[in-house]
Amino acid sequence: MDVFDQRLPQELSRNDRALTAISCLFLDIDHFKQVNDTYGHGVGDDVLCQVAQRIQTGLRTHDILARYGGEEFAVLLPDTSNDEAMMVAQRIIDAVNKDRIVIDKNVILTITISAGVSTLMTDDTMIDDTRSDSLNDIKSLGMKLLSTADEALYDAKKQGRNRAINAGLLALIDSVECSQKFQC
Repeated sequence: MDVFDQRLPQELSRNDRALTAISCLFLDIDHFKQVNDTYGHGVGDDVLCQVAQRIQTGLRTHDILARYGGEEFAVLLPDTSNDEAMMVAQRIIDAVNKDRIVIDKNVILTITISAGVSTLMTDDTMIDDTRSDSLNDIKSLGMKLLSTADEALYDAKKQGRNRAINAGLLALIDSVECSQKFQC
């Protein structure tokens, strides 16, 4: 998570300067507790490694993948529109579902994953004195991007798992105004 936490504000600043979108995926292995409870944490660790490899196959070299905790992963997609991020999320879901995970001849598992997607769009009308580039504002934007994707992930879980839910676009202007007025 340390690399992710470092890169998030850097990528937000870079995308803001370049006036491009940045997207976030929040991913969670469905019913992972059952894997640990049934087969033990060693098998759970193997499943995590194999799922992480499958997620990585759906990403570009400059995308940032991190284990966020337990069976959750966060992916930062610089220069990626909301529609493109949804395609990446579906590609990851398909990659995880495509083949069963083989631990040994006695443990062959079908694993699914759910995803939440959010995107931060910079607004080119913001290039003036109202733009705030402070580290606190950038961290606030990063947390909003992550939390919005996380909320969409929970919606995916509620709607039956093994799917991606799109939280949509976060407008930079709204987030900056929020942080300036209310210290979000």
